[in-house]
Amino acid sequence: MRHLPSLLIPLCILVCNAFPIPSASTAHAATGTTEESQSKAPNQRDALTLFNKADRELNFAWTALKKAIESSAPLEYRTLLQSQRSWAEYRDRLARSPLFMGPKNNAPWRMQVGLETGAIFRKDSAAYLATAADMNSERAEFLNRLVKHRESDTIDGVWSDGIGGRLLLMQEPGGMRFAFSVIRGEDNRPGTIAGKALWNKPIGWFSDSGRLPSKAAETSLSFVLDAFKIQVVGANTLFYHETPAAFDGAYYKTESLDDATRAELLKTSLPVK
Repeated sequence: MRHLPSLLIPLCILVCNAFPIPSASTAHAATGTTEESQSKAPNQRDALTLFNKADRELNFAWTALKKAIESSAPLEYRTLLQSQRSWAEYRDRLARSPLFMGPKNNAPWRMQVGLETGAIFRKDSAAYLATAADMNSERAEFLNRLVKHRESDTIDGVWSDGIGGRLLLMQEPGGMRFAFSVIRGEDNRPGTIAGKALWNKPIGWFSDSGRLPSKAAETSLSFVLDAFKIQVVGANTLFYHETPAAFDGAYYKTESLDDATRAELLKTSLPVK
């Protein structure tokens, strides 16, 4: 993955700017996991208990979401239903992989167990159950936050695609500031980009054209507000992320933009004149 130079570069003709921002580790929420639990594999019984508890949390969260939007927003509900089914496959693929270090990159024991067994984890294994439990808990939190913020009347906030993509947005006169931090794949590949985009509700547009003479292909991003999600589509974005950590996807608002997050967003963007 290439890195942009740290020198300031003149603004492009679209009044936008971008550069890779620091660590994308904030794409996943922090937990109170101890060092011991991070480094030691759980036994099968404890892992099954954790999985069953997290599975109940996820079922409650989905039921609440269904109750909130199935009648009032049937198209969005069907979209989320398909997304939930795709996410379950995504969870199982990652939780069974010996390369995956957990949703918070905090389980080095998984790789050691994988090396010892030389195969993907069975779905009744402690390794699968413990990791799937963590992912179920994160998904439940995502769904609960989605329900809470679905009627927001501003794009300002923290948006998530529920599978490792985090997007900060703040509207400004003439445009919007944005910052992506993405973690994807079995080995937690990162992707980061931040800057200012044009915004003409419900459509936003970003381009880095003219910013880096040595960069051959223009990178562009579109942001389309549809119901209570923002659909992001990128072109030639590999300069800013490792495979498969693309920025594309459906993002839902999960948090308001508090002072600390607003400061984080402003810090990751160059001043716009």
